[in-house]
Amino acid sequence: MIQIKNLTKTYQNKTIYQDLNLDLPSRGLIGITGKSGTGKTTLLNLIGLLDQPSDGDIFIHGLEVTKFTESEKSHFRRNHIGFIFQDHQLIPTLNVYENIKMGLTFAGIELENFDIEIRKIATNLNISHLLFDKTQNLSGGEKQRVSIARTLIKNPSIILADEPTGSLDFDQANEVISILKAISKERLVLIVSHDKEMLEVYSDYIFKLDHKELTSSSTIQTDNQIDLTLKKTKLKNKVLFTYAFKNLSIHKIRTLMLTIILVVSIVGIALSFQFNQALNGYIDQNEQRLVDVFPIEIDTISLTMKSIEPADDFPKYPNFSYILPANIQNEYVHLNTLDNNFYQYMKGLDLNLVEQLSFIYDINLNFIRNLNNTYSFLNLDIDPMVKSENQLTKEFDVLYQNPNQNTEYQLTLILDNYNRVPYNIINRLGLPTNQAVSFETLGNIVIYYIPNYDLYEEINPNQYIQKDLNTLNPSLYRTVSISKIIRQKNDYEYFSLNPGLYINYSDYEALYQENESSDIVTKQLTMDSNILTGLPFQDNQPKSNALKSLGYALYPNSYRISAKDHTSKLAVLSYIESYTLNTIIPLDKAELGLSFARNAFNFFNILGYGFIIVSLITSISMIGLTTYTSIIERANEIGILKTLGADQKDITKSFGYELLIIGFISIISSMVIVLIVIPLVNLYLENLLGVNDVLKVNYLLLMSFLLLSLVFITLIGLIPVFIHNKKQAIDSIKFKL
Repeated sequence: MIQIKNLTKTYQNKTIYQDLNLDLPSRGLIGITGKSGTGKTTLLNLIGLLDQPSDGDIFIHGLEVTKFTESEKSHFRRNHIGFIFQDHQLIPTLNVYENIKMGLTFAGIELENFDIEIRKIATNLNISHLLFDKTQNLSGGEKQRVSIARTLIKNPSIILADEPTGSLDFDQANEVISILKAISKERLVLIVSHDKEMLEVYSDYIFKLDHKELTSSSTIQTDNQIDLTLKKTKLKNKVLFTYAFKNLSIHKIRTLMLTIILVVSIVGIALSFQFNQALNGYIDQNEQRLVDVFPIEIDTISLTMKSIEPADDFPKYPNFSYILPANIQNEYVHLNTLDNNFYQYMKGLDLNLVEQLSFIYDINLNFIRNLNNTYSFLNLDIDPMVKSENQLTKEFDVLYQNPNQNTEYQLTLILDNYNRVPYNIINRLGLPTNQAVSFETLGNIVIYYIPNYDLYEEINPNQYIQKDLNTLNPSLYRTVSISKIIRQKNDYEYFSLNPGLYINYSDYEALYQENESSDIVTKQLTMDSNILTGLPFQDNQPKSNALKSLGYALYPNSYRISAKDHTSKLAVLSYIESYTLNTIIPLDKAELGLSFARNAFNFFNILGYGFIIVSLITSISMIGLTTYTSIIERANEIGILKTLGADQKDITKSFGYELLIIGFISIISSMVIVLIVIPLVNLYLENLLGVNDVLKVNYLLLMSFLLLSLVFITLIGLIPVFIHNKKQAIDSIKFKL
């Protein structure tokens, strides 16, 4: 039975009930009549848990339903309350059979023989021949019988009917009220109607609402209370997924349009992202290559990156017609003080940052050649190799590897892109300059090195002489050979090592240290005159030059620092800038090359990210707008689902499944299009620019992006569902006041 105690309901500052009390039986047909605006349908809304009283309590079969949570109210409606509306409230996109079945599925009821039950109820209500007809083709009476069938299929304890015959003619109305009278023998049927005469014929009891009071012409006989429990049945995801899929299949055009928009957006974002990744990858790749190719150079004379602002207040790009004499070359050239202090400072550089740190002393090394059994100085600059083996392997192809590695020192010969070397190298090696020279011929050439203590002889305590090369014991000569011939790889467009002969840096350092400890260098350091000529040093011929001719220098006159990567290079430059005794400006050729490329690539990056942002905004707008429009369009339908027992989570899930389905179709279509477009773009760029695989498909990244898009589509689409007033859908289906 239903007990209403001290019920008060205020709506828009209007008191509809004041301390209303009412007891209703567990079975029978109860009619409620009264003038419009007296609160008849509001009473149905309160009993049906579609509305909340301002004060007072409602008990249904002993359960205080006014204390229920929204979720508990949904479960109670699902299990125990059925609704019949004046305008039927069938879902027009479903046929009769599907509308009736919704009474089961959205009540969470599982029947093995649900088809038999549907057909049985349809037969009892004389609509079995209409099961697979569209509801819009039915008459008003047939629609109402379908509505009754949908309600009865879940076997509710209470049926609430608001003007169930209001839109029917006399015969149809009597037919419907007869059905309700028949089913009231097993449950309570509460009918609100203006047709007092009809209620007097069919109702067991009639209540009249007038001036906030409820009166009855007879006393209701209470009956035994039915034991009800609040069963929390859960709608299966399969039910909600099927419902969502059905909705999408019905709204084909809207679904197709949203899918197309999403596909275009996702493909655009994916391709823009791939394009930006390709640009960034190209920059990173060339950045590393430039770091490899161009070491940081520190020389006495250094070029500055840009002109220094003049001290005088001169306007930039003036329009006057006269010139200003100035020593502007000093603004672009900087003189570095590379003294012993800086040398000691550079020895403290963290070697973990560099592939190789090379100190270049500009010293003379005693390389000798033997032509026609005559020894003479090679007189050829053989520079130290300033690249590590790792860098050489990445940057150069080895064209020839000398099988004879028994010599004490090995040189590396670098060729240009055309396999050329300067004439003077070929000439000093004693080879003809008017014809090609084979690699094997170069590999068989042996040159020599003679140390200071074998080359120079002390004739008195303050003077040394150079011995005759041809009178020396041949066993004193150390052998030197060309160990390998290399050429820069064709995918390296830049080079920093000119064609020529290079000695391993470790050998270069060893020879420098050997010269440092030689007697002639030790004595020359203590003297103010040239130890070989006996002449005093002049400003134009300082002691440092004499030392360099002996293979020694007090400190380097140049530095070459090959950083491991761009980050390490920045750390090295920061270390150099931190030197406080003088201002040292290094030359970073790699940064000079990259600065121009970055400006261009940054522009395209901005364009790419701009397109991504526009696509995201478009996607967000369309998803949100479509979902919100769907909520508004289907407000009645959502309300029907709630009266059948669906709660807010179920509604949200159904929309979520729709978005997942659309998103899944969109990302699959997008993936196919991306995988087709990328090879076509690569083929075009290869034909246009000769560059292979500009856009590289990272399948893991692509799948991650597409799955993220799926989550993004679902979450963005659900925002309107979450922010939409939870009660709005219910309000749209409430019995009208």
